[in-house]
Amino acid sequence: MTGKALAGTVGFPIPSKLCQMQNFGGWKLVFYVFAGIGALWTAIWFWYAFSTPAHHKYINKNEEEYIRGELKRLDINHNPNTTKLYYGSVPWKKICTSKAIYINLICQFTFNFSEAILSAYLPTYLSKVLQVNLNTNGYLAMLSFFVQLIFQVFFGAVTDFIHKRELVSSTTCCKIFQAGGIYRS
Repeated sequence: MTGKALAGTVGFPIPSKLCQMQNFGGWKLVFYVFAGIGALWTAIWFWYAFSTPAHHKYINKNEEEYIRGELKRLDINHNPNTTKLYYGSVPWKKICTSKAIYINLICQFTFNFSEAILSAYLPTYLSKVLQVNLNTNGYLAMLSFFVQLIFQVFFGAVTDFIHKRELVSSTTCCKIFQAGGIYRS
């Protein structure tokens, strides 16, 4: 979740600066820069990401043993030599008939839809209605995402504190933070 907030925090001021660089293409530069960043991230991901600890080139033995120990502790039926984490039948009928799944889908859709509308139209609103200049526009548009980022990190630490101290169960902790609008697993 913090990745989306970080993207909004960085993703608004940078384009507003790039749009002002008319000698380098102006608004077109935004697409080139972000495509380049995406291509670089993809290359790094393919170089350093692996499906299992056993296939990872750069993991040390302590990390690998920790991950394997956690999988055993969580009682996950895992074969360390394959990429599959779980061996069992998927209860498709229960999934497709679960009210909780449908409620979750509705909530996720409405949240993501409203966030997409905010991301797409907030800079336009600031520019056209409030007459904010392009430079200030980027910083004002990022404010909600920046605040979201700060609170997610802060409440993530609070959640970790609660988990380590075992003050409440994981389910209760999730319900508390979900009710407050801030959840970190």
